[in-house]
Amino acid sequence: MATKISVIVPVYKVEAYLRPCIESIINQTYQNLEIILVDDGSPDQCGSICDEYAQKDRRVRVIHKANGGLSDARNAGLDIATGEYIGFVDSDDYLEPNMYEVLYQTITARDVDLCICNFLRVDTRGNEVIAENRWLSSSDEFIDGHTAMARLVTNTNGYWSIAWNKIYRRKLWEKLRFPKGKIHEDEFIMHRIFDRCMGIACIAQPLYCYRVAPDSIMTSKYSMKRLDVVEAMFDRILFYHEKKYYQLAAETNHQAFALLLTAYSKLDMKDKQAKKGYFERKKKCQEIYFKTKSTFHESLKRKVQKEVFFMIPHIYVWTWKFYSFVKY
Repeated sequence: MATKISVIVPVYKVEAYLRPCIESIINQTYQNLEIILVDDGSPDQCGSICDEYAQKDRRVRVIHKANGGLSDARNAGLDIATGEYIGFVDSDDYLEPNMYEVLYQTITARDVDLCICNFLRVDTRGNEVIAENRWLSSSDEFIDGHTAMARLVTNTNGYWSIAWNKIYRRKLWEKLRFPKGKIHEDEFIMHRIFDRCMGIACIAQPLYCYRVAPDSIMTSKYSMKRLDVVEAMFDRILFYHEKKYYQLAAETNHQAFALLLTAYSKLDMKDKQAKKGYFERKKKCQEIYFKTKSTFHESLKRKVQKEVFFMIPHIYVWTWKFYSFVKY
């Protein structure tokens, strides 16, 4: 009998998209699935829809819980999952019919711990957003965990950092859970997952369809919550430093610096709460930089950039904007 894959689906206020999502999982060509629908206190009919599918299909299990956010819902699913492999699906997205068959065949054939596939961004009607899918990888590959951690530094499209375009050996999640109450929750996790992987298989074929909602947090006005990703970078830097991955720590430090720079230019610094939260994170970034910088090589240009920004950020940002304007 084929090995079981536990598919964890957090559900919250997605009544318009939930049925197509569940149907795309139920109708997978790979059938030995444990489908865990986590109703995260959704105020609409989502909970009833989940129960309806549990009555129709014995593979479906439903958890009804108080609202705790995406991380908490995923963690609730992980706590009861019984499959040898784990997958995640966001409840407003949908899968190509053969996604789990392709991932399972690849992960077992290569005897690796993790398998990743490409994904397509689609609009709310399911039409491909072509302009946002030009970055799709053109070839399959097999890499180790350290290489995957390095790819996180140059990650611009989400392929490496997101949780849902992958299947994982169950052992990767032992004593590891998503951080509650954060957005960019995957950014807090993936470096730890990759570090546990002996081998990773990557598939160029897009098998997951990600709906780009017009009112999502990533397409809305820049807010303090977006700075959660900077906190994730801090966690990653300290993790790499502890593991003695010093050059990865250096590159991630520069990544955090770039994110802080972007935030400084986009946040409303007249908002006292935003300003206070920003400078708390800037101070933390500065502390981590000076704590770790002696362990890695960094160009003089980067050193000067950071130290000027830490001392007089408004001058650095003004200069950066002026240079960008003149250059382009």
